[in-house]
Amino acid sequence: MPLKVMDVVEQRLAVLLEPGWSGRTVREVCRRHGISPDTFYAWKQRYDTDGLAGLAPRSRRPGSSPAQLDAALEDRIVALRKAHGWGPVKIRDALRREGLVVPASSTVQQALARRGILTPRPRRARPTGPGHRFERSASNQLWQIDGAMHHLADRSPYWTVEVIDDHSRFCPAITVGPGLTGHLTWSTVCTAVALYGVPEWILTDNGRCFTGRLHGDEVSFERRVKAAGICLTHSRPYHPQTCGKVERLHHTQRVWLARHPVPATLAQAGELFRMFRRHYNTERPHQALHGATPAEVYRPGLGIELPAVDLEPADHTPPGCLRRKTRPCGAFTYAGTSLSVGEKWGGVTIGVLREHGRLHAFYGSSLLDTFLVGSALPTPTR
Repeated sequence: MPLKVMDVVEQRLAVLLEPGWSGRTVREVCRRHGISPDTFYAWKQRYDTDGLAGLAPRSRRPGSSPAQLDAALEDRIVALRKAHGWGPVKIRDALRREGLVVPASSTVQQALARRGILTPRPRRARPTGPGHRFERSASNQLWQIDGAMHHLADRSPYWTVEVIDDHSRFCPAITVGPGLTGHLTWSTVCTAVALYGVPEWILTDNGRCFTGRLHGDEVSFERRVKAAGICLTHSRPYHPQTCGKVERLHHTQRVWLARHPVPATLAQAGELFRMFRRHYNTERPHQALHGATPAEVYRPGLGIELPAVDLEPADHTPPGCLRRKTRPCGAFTYAGTSLSVGEKWGGVTIGVLREHGRLHAFYGSSLLDTFLVGSALPTPTR
């Protein structure tokens, strides 16, 4: 036996023999060595049965563990972790949805730790302030909308716009485009409304594609939302917590994307985000929904097609103006030349007035911009 083990055996043997040569009682010997009489007699029984080998240290592991986690269940826990990267609570909810025997989340965590696939993370400090949580009482009462930037395989950027229902966390639509524009945000709303009905309110941050309130004007997204009869509200500047549900969706989205190949084209990106939306709505248990999926909680409305609204200004353009309908990016054509008044004026009818080598663009009576076109450019009649 190793020297260390023999030392323990010899010490225990000396304790057993001490009452015989010292004249002390067993209890006195036990008090002298700091052990209980039960331990003394257990050593003695093992010594009488097995000799010196019986005094060697033994494992304290129980002979049987009736409550031990089933091996097949532990394998399923590991499979869910590897497939989705979920934590113990979400894995527990997924097991419940599959009709399996559901262990505590701490048991799931121990199983992952035994397999060596749980990465310990430091505890995050809780916010010091009291905070103010809100959740609407029914579906389609409030939608949150925001955009996020991603990169294709060649590192070129592209954007997505996501809508999330405040009550159910259901994601009605995700659209993909080369830039975060008012046209992309409005097309996302139109897509969601066509499938699931009109919301009462829409909540956004203060991005220029959503609102011009911090710049003293009104962008096309605001005008279209109001024309559709939807109330529009915004978070205060530098307070993303107000739009926390859609911000949390972005985090879930990035974790999911990290486990999939990077798309090479916008078309591939669109297909990838269709897969993500299906996974998020119908497969992934949501802790805020007590383990249910957003699709199980969401109650859609009647989908409708929002009409193309030609947003007219409140007043008339100056006399002599020619009318031009701007494209979604804010561009228009004059005498075969493409000009732009900016994306915030996309999709509206403006007036253009030629004055020698200058071209003035008006929205109603408000001057939007002046372009130097020179005298060589012909003047169209209409």
